[in-house]
Amino acid sequence: MGITIYIVDDEPRAIQYFRRLLSETGIDCNIAGTASNGVKAVPEILRMKPDIVFADMSMPVMDGLQMSQEILEKNPNQKIIVLTAYKSFEFVQQSIKIGVTDYVLKNELSSAALRELLERMTGILYTDGEKLSLIQQHNYKQFLLSEGNSELYPNIGKKRERIVTISFMQPRKITLKHHKGQEKRQDISCYELEKLEYPKGIVCRCIVEMGVNEFAGIFCLEEFMAEEISIIRRTVESIQKKLDKKDIPPFTYVISEATYTPLDIPACYRKSRRMQDYLYSYGSSYSHGGIYWQERIQGLVSEAVPMEGWRAAFLELIEEENFEVAKEELPDIFKLARQGRDIWEYSEEMHNIVRNLNEYVARNHIDVEPCNMTRSYEHTQELEGMVSEYLAEISDKVEHVREKNYSRYTKQAITYMQEHYTEDIAVPDIAEAIGISEGHLRKVFKQETDLKIIDFLTDYRLEKAKRYIQKGEHVLDAIWKKTGFASAQYFSYVFKKKEGISPRDYIKRNL
Repeated sequence: MGITIYIVDDEPRAIQYFRRLLSETGIDCNIAGTASNGVKAVPEILRMKPDIVFADMSMPVMDGLQMSQEILEKNPNQKIIVLTAYKSFEFVQQSIKIGVTDYVLKNELSSAALRELLERMTGILYTDGEKLSLIQQHNYKQFLLSEGNSELYPNIGKKRERIVTISFMQPRKITLKHHKGQEKRQDISCYELEKLEYPKGIVCRCIVEMGVNEFAGIFCLEEFMAEEISIIRRTVESIQKKLDKKDIPPFTYVISEATYTPLDIPACYRKSRRMQDYLYSYGSSYSHGGIYWQERIQGLVSEAVPMEGWRAAFLELIEEENFEVAKEELPDIFKLARQGRDIWEYSEEMHNIVRNLNEYVARNHIDVEPCNMTRSYEHTQELEGMVSEYLAEISDKVEHVREKNYSRYTKQAITYMQEHYTEDIAVPDIAEAIGISEGHLRKVFKQETDLKIIDFLTDYRLEKAKRYIQKGEHVLDAIWKKTGFASAQYFSYVFKKKEGISPRDYIKRNL
């Protein structure tokens, strides 16, 4: 969009000559209007707010300085350049005093001189516009974050004008654990986006930076407008095209429902912004950006299914080394983790699954590199694919150990403990059940698993106790009895020694 100019001169030939000079400068200019006297020009200039007003100083009824003074009293930001036929120090003083931007001698005016002046004014206009835009952005941001506070309302639009908000931001990466420097802030000027040439029928009132790589735009539409969806889409494409030129990756855009009530704008914005946190569930398509209409994606916000029981059942399959069934269950668990959860809640659920797998690997001394919890993922398929591969690797390693390293006696001892852990059993009972001496069993088991057999049994009982708590069992007497411990005191002692917290604290953590 070029510079908008308004010309005021009582001589029609002078206006015509000025038009010709403007065309010869090669600068993109748009003459918003002309007037032959200051009385007519003042209300038009105040209404139209052109970038620059060129006004002849010597005019009947109201000269250029009088006209400039009246305009600047009501709009101090207006840029006015006065044209004069003679040089006068007194005139210069008066001009500076009332706030005129500059003055030009008519007899020195040429297309080259005018071009130089306009190039200089372009820089001034941009700097001043940016400063004003920053003030407006602050006001708009406060309004958008309010509950529709009329005291903060920045007078957006006209009566019966339909208003939409557009929430746009860079797709978030999924992380299992937050770490600093996750997001690189992009160099984006809201003022430049506001000044874009948008499709006819839509007006940009403001674009505001709401957070790191997160923006909100308020746009006014004509009351009755055909091809509305197409026009809004082209509006968004204009923004993205500008970002593409700066090599900024695609954003996701959520368009709110329209409102005729300006004080409803914050509520419209909050709804469209909330949708941004659920778009991750579209997977790889989300990571490539896109345009979404709020009313079409409302279904993403649904009731979330509690995950504790599902996760506990899944981990029980892992503990029992029933990996084939666990692999079959995993896609359903992923689907439940996404259902009705925003990106942060989904990340937390996936964090818990990976953390439990890491603990299983460490506790059982499995020769697998634990999952890196600080890595970022572009989309759900990437993260879920990693978890599936991790589980497959664990399964392969356990199967390898099961087939290659454990003797028949060790396998039988493990199977017996897993089947009878709820009973009051000890090492002699296990040895007798599998037909081996107690001493030989202790020696073989330690050599092959690097654990004392009683420690293996205790660890297995503790894991079962934790699973009961995670499934919703919160009565300590019931838990220690179900898991084969001799007493509540011994159970509490072993639990705190192994987990670092008491069973009661662990229950509180899982409520």
